[in-house]
Amino acid sequence: MINIQTKRLILTVALVCAVLLLFGCDAKNPGEPLANREPDTYISFARPGNVTTVSWYGTDKDGFAEVFYYQWDGETTWTETTELTATFEDIFSSMEDERTFYVYAEDNNGEADQTAASVTLTPSNAEPETEITSGPEFGSKTGEDVTFRFQGRDFNEGGEVVGFLYTLDDLTNWTEVDVDAAIASYRGLNSGSHTFYVKAVDNLEAEDSTPASVAFIVEGGTYQPQITNTSPVADGGGWFAGAGLTFSFSVNVADYYGELAEKAYSYGYDNSTNYNDDAVQPLASGWIAGSSFEVAADQITSGEHTFYVKVRDVSRAVSRMNISFNVAAPTFDQGILVVDDFNWVPDGYADDTDVDDKIAHGFLAGFPFTQREEDAAMLTPDDLAPYSSVIIYGDGGFTNDSNGNLLAAYASAGGNLVICSYYLEGLAPSFANYGITDAVYGTFSGNYGGMDGQEGTAYENFHIDLPPDYTDRHYQRVYEDAANTQSIFAVRGVDGSEHRSCGVRAEMPLGNIVIVIGQSIPFWDQSSADTRAFGEYVLGTEFGESR
Repeated sequence: MINIQTKRLILTVALVCAVLLLFGCDAKNPGEPLANREPDTYISFARPGNVTTVSWYGTDKDGFAEVFYYQWDGETTWTETTELTATFEDIFSSMEDERTFYVYAEDNNGEADQTAASVTLTPSNAEPETEITSGPEFGSKTGEDVTFRFQGRDFNEGGEVVGFLYTLDDLTNWTEVDVDAAIASYRGLNSGSHTFYVKAVDNLEAEDSTPASVAFIVEGGTYQPQITNTSPVADGGGWFAGAGLTFSFSVNVADYYGELAEKAYSYGYDNSTNYNDDAVQPLASGWIAGSSFEVAADQITSGEHTFYVKVRDVSRAVSRMNISFNVAAPTFDQGILVVDDFNWVPDGYADDTDVDDKIAHGFLAGFPFTQREEDAAMLTPDDLAPYSSVIIYGDGGFTNDSNGNLLAAYASAGGNLVICSYYLEGLAPSFANYGITDAVYGTFSGNYGGMDGQEGTAYENFHIDLPPDYTDRHYQRVYEDAANTQSIFAVRGVDGSEHRSCGVRAEMPLGNIVIVIGQSIPFWDQSSADTRAFGEYVLGTEFGESR
């Protein structure tokens, strides 16, 4: 006999089977998949103007937007792209023109959005853009006086930026300026953080809704101009009487975004009145605009002199510098001074007799000379002033700006000068800038391996045969003559090839001679007949005579 529970189980199974027979019960056939959904397309940004920019994106509930198609005004063709933004130039024909942009997405299953996103644009709804072009940068620390400059750009066809609105810290109080006065200056700002804002305004009175801005920190009383001496004479240096001297300076205020005053400089020559007094009180010259001050030759007299300078910025911060220097009066009552930073031992000079034989009776062609034996990296006016002629073997310590300036002043004062060196990079700029005419050094370009310059044919006047062990390192070049110079020699290798060296002789305004030899004479065999002949040819009688 079947119990009640068994009967209920049989009825339940029968009912389930009936349902399965009605609807199907094959577990391996779940039915047709759901249909793919089309993507949706959205326009995220649109700015019209001479250059119109439109950006978009797509979403897809069962995949992703893979490609987009766009067009203007119902064109017959669509442009395909995978990018999310595009720019278009000059799409408006007038200020009243109206254009509609359409874009739709296609998903990774090839299903397209059937309702393209669109936006209608006209030139009149384009805002100008604003850019801060100079002034403190974001987060920078400045002095209490700052200046900003800015510019704007209009995107409307036929439109233009006509002015600006700017403010400092207070967004409820804007200052208006014309486009020709795109500058904002603030003086005496309180210490602490500040933010500057500026927005362009176009001819349709449209304003930039996202003003340009910069936040900065004022540290009042902390900064002052930084002065660098660019004059030919250094503090503690020397000069020669009768040689004019121009003092010059570079001044840095950019580190704190400062500005120099319109008349920023004041100087005094041997006059320190107001130098240490009230900072804004000028020296003897008064406040002037120039940063270069020429002291006439007749004021460069023998003895100690001091040049004073003060520089101020717009916030009345003042810096000071002074240059004290010694001036020697050249007497030219002695003959030749030879200065050699080889310490007289190139190629093994044995002793003073050997030096005398090879130098005095070699290159100097028998002229007596005074030899400076110590290695003197720094020359003084007193070292040079007694001699009518100075010969420098400048292959080391003498090739620096200080010595270059001093030697240039010596030649400007009337001394004969010979530079023998293949390391002229230190001297050449000094000579080009101070005292010696461009005709001498203007044709030269110094480098670590010797002089370089134009190749010419006027170097045939003199040849020296070089020994076999003379290396390429010593071969120099020659260049065209300048107006008041003559090329005096070239060297030739033992194989007969030309290795162009320079020998340039220039007549100076006071009748003295400047000779530049792009070669180290101590490397030569100075006892040879060729070297003696060369010395006689180069120097002439004026180098051996006192004045």
